[in-house]
Amino acid sequence: MKRGRPSTIGIDNAIPIAKKRGCMMRVTYSSDSVCDFFIRPVTHVAFIRLIRIEKIVAPVNEIEHEYR
Repeated sequence: MKRGRPSTIGIDNAIPIAKKRGCMMRVTYSSDSVCDFFIRPVTHVAFIRLIRIEKIVAPVNEIEHEYR
């Protein structure tokens, strides 16, 4: 995990997508936070941590597989 300020633009872009997938709750940012937000669909809970990558030079499915 990279250190530094939180990815506010990434979180702002991810929240509408997360809300479509279930009940979403944002976690208050601190250095020891385990996630940025979590999604609670019907069957399970997904803890989401956003990270920055330098360049997007691959299709979405490859990026998703690599950072799963």
